[in-house]
Amino acid sequence: PSSVSLPDSVQNANEVTFTFDPPELALGNHRIQVVLLDVNRNPSDSSVVLDVKVQNENQLVALGAYPNPFKSKTILAFRNLFSELADEVRFDVYTVSGRHIVSRHYNTSEETITRSFNGQVLTTQVTGIAGLLDQGYQEIVWDGFDDEGNEVASGVYFARLSVRHGSESRSEVIKVARLRQ
Repeated sequence: PSSVSLPDSVQNANEVTFTFDPPELALGNHRIQVVLLDVNRNPSDSSVVLDVKVQNENQLVALGAYPNPFKSKTILAFRNLFSELADEVRFDVYTVSGRHIVSRHYNTSEETITRSFNGQVLTTQVTGIAGLLDQGYQEIVWDGFDDEGNEVASGVYFARLSVRHGSESRSEVIKVARLRQ
């Protein structure tokens, strides 16, 4: 049997998990209809339709940012669909002019966060980041500060999420807006 976990929303990332024994599906797009049954096996009045894509390649899906626009912090949600634990997750933020203002590097082998500061690379030992490298739904919180510790101005920014396993990597960009009070 296979198990699928889906977030109920980006804001409240509780996961709903269901287990099923899927048939062998060919590569490509498929539609699965899920009907919930009560303990007496009576079907519910509504059902959920899931559009799935069967593929044999690793994938990263950016799900968005919440809140967006944000005042003090935003949560960037993504789904890591790599077939194995990622070696590295990177989070970078750029201004609309292309200036690189945030660089965070999450790596399981070192359990560190690497950030640049005034052109120097600073590495901080942390615990509990390994979850970001797992498969499935993940979140990164950005506090609205650049790597030099300055609060960024109101405006539009581009957050790039990158996942790497071995020599293969995938990146996605999420546009976020900052509205300072």
